[in-house]
Amino acid sequence: MPGTFGIEASRIIFVLAGGMANVALLDAAVEDDIAAARRDVAALGPMERDVVIAVSASGSTPYTLAGAEAAREGGARLIAIANRAASPLLHIADCPIPAGFRPRGAARFDAAGGWHRAKIRARPAFDSRQRAMGHVYRGHMVNLRPDNEKLRRRAVHIVAVCADVDEDRASASLSRAEGKVKCAILMPRAPRRAGSRAI
Repeated sequence: MPGTFGIEASRIIFVLAGGMANVALLDAAVEDDIAAARRDVAALGPMERDVVIAVSASGSTPYTLAGAEAAREGGARLIAIANRAASPLLHIADCPIPAGFRPRGAARFDAAGGWHRAKIRARPAFDSRQRAMGHVYRGHMVNLRPDNEKLRRRAVHIVAVCADVDEDRASASLSRAEGKVKCAILMPRAPRRAGSRAI
């Protein structure tokens, strides 16, 4: 989200059963701790302006479900991703995304085996939220941060398409805008002031 949509890292919080520090040595029992989930979410404070993305392969993991319920009670909007379409987690979500992978065994195995398809299905729902935040324009990620060469090429292409200019002019606009894609899109459209140079 920071690189693609330009969301500040300080606005993104990860909550995991057992805590992020223990992710490599996770005790599966922590996934059953409903009280811990509610405590972890309550510690985040008011959530009226937040969006929570809850992910559970089965859609019924007690920690995830309790945390999602607590977030909704706190006023957050809930996006949920789960492999089982009839799961409780998807039932309570504002934006349920059933991955819908063919069940063959454990829910985690089913979900992991087809995660690339889930990304394709999840993207329209996620993009709609980003559009509402002003991060997507005409299907393009206009708030991305061009921190490497690949992202810079992508940013130039986005500016060129959205501003309807060639890539040389888009690149010049992006440089003048100090990498800010939204500003770079507007520059070719802005009326020139007396004495100003064309981009």
